[in-house]
Amino acid sequence: MTLYNALVIVVLAAATSGCVTKPVPSRPIFYKPGATSAQIEADEARCVVQAIGAPEPGVQLRPVVSIDREAAYRCMEQKGYQVVRPKVKA
Repeated sequence: MTLYNALVIVVLAAATSGCVTKPVPSRPIFYKPGATSAQIEADEARCVVQAIGAPEPGVQLRPVVSIDREAAYRCMEQKGYQVVRPKVKA
């Protein structure tokens, strides 16, 4: 084995060593046995709309909407889903 080959192996080993750890989801993961992806998406959409809440009469919708994510997660859990919440970066 040449010095170049040894160096390539060391660099590849160092670069991939971080890939061995468990991945951290960047968005929530919803799991329910037997649920199709279309059903999961529809349920998630309903829960997000519920978490946003209906605007009060006379209040116009704004381009930026605040979502109560924990309320959406609880809604999905009430529908029978297991929810894996994303890790929050500090």
